Amino acid sequence: MKRITLLLIVAAFFSSCSPKIGNILNSLNTSWKYETSSDANVPAFSKDETPTIAFDMVNSKVSGMAGCNTFNGTFTIKGDEITFGEIASTRKFCLYMNFENYYLNFLKEAGNYKLEGAKMYLYKKGDRSKYISFMKL
Repeated sequence: MKRITLLLIVAAFFSSCSPKIGNILNSLNTSWKYETSSDANVPAFSKDETPTIAFDMVNSKVSGMAGCNTFNGTFTIKGDEITFGEIASTRKFCLYMNFENYYLNFLKEAGNYKLEGAKMYLYKKGDRSKYISFMKL
């Protein structure tokens, strides 16, 4: 009997939290375009190939354009923490490879995210002063 009561309490707790969590996940479940970085020395990228990122919350998949090459991979979210699994990308050589390397490395080092209206911020793990920001498409 104690076990059933505990299960009911846990279920009630999670069901009361789920609308807020669901709203956050639904807000993230879209495509975003790169806007800016906290790093003053970000390499240049082609304005014709604006970097993007798109989240598929149902399958925990991420994809996008890194400036020249497309990429895809997996991600995990727990609260405001985000981690990206292995990221694969096409292998075209372009003039803006420095930015692409910066962008993909930043994703590997991401640890947190924040949503503010139509903006999303990805922060480096353990250092919220380092971020890249995106605008919702």
